[in-house]
Amino acid sequence: MDTLYHFPQTVDLANKAARHYDAPMHVYQPKGTPTVADFEKKWGPQLWERDDSTYDYLVKVEPARRAYDELGVKAVLTGRRRSQGADRASLNAVEIDETGLIKVNPLLNWSFQQVDDYVKTNAVPYNELLDMGYKSIGDWHSTVLPGAGDGERGGRWKDKGGKTECGLHQDCESSIDGVGNGEGFGQSKMLFACPFQH
Repeated sequence: MDTLYHFPQTVDLANKAARHYDAPMHVYQPKGTPTVADFEKKWGPQLWERDDSTYDYLVKVEPARRAYDELGVKAVLTGRRRSQGADRASLNAVEIDETGLIKVNPLLNWSFQQVDDYVKTNAVPYNELLDMGYKSIGDWHSTVLPGAGDGERGGRWKDKGGKTECGLHQDCESSIDGVGNGEGFGQSKMLFACPFQH
């Protein structure tokens, strides 16, 4: 998923993984807005500051759902782990969201160190930001280096008052009603449920 706001190292990782595994990469972006300029023309600058739930839906949830639908995806493997804490502390090995998507969490009981060891031992492509001390990586505007004593996801959404998830793995309901600069959905109201996360 290309949110348009990834770190360059994240884009590099996607390309490295596609080459390493000799697998096709299907890239999904926010619908109708293939560039940052297009997205901000439609929704205004820094939507994540004004309405992070709508931002998460537009750049993550909707593209993921569209990808699952167009590609016929019935199940996904996630990298979520209980050791990441917060909502993830009570993860189950297999989950079914409200859309019927099956989510399998094979690393459920692994620690950060176990994942790191596996990646290094098996030459798995990884995000170079990990070498700089990041432990959880999202968009550049919502990710900072975690402080001493912070949990694994402590560098995510630092200024969002306890937010721990972006919507891809959560059940939630939200609405879009005249968000952005008046272009977008205008005065129409669209309700959506966001059952997944990043």
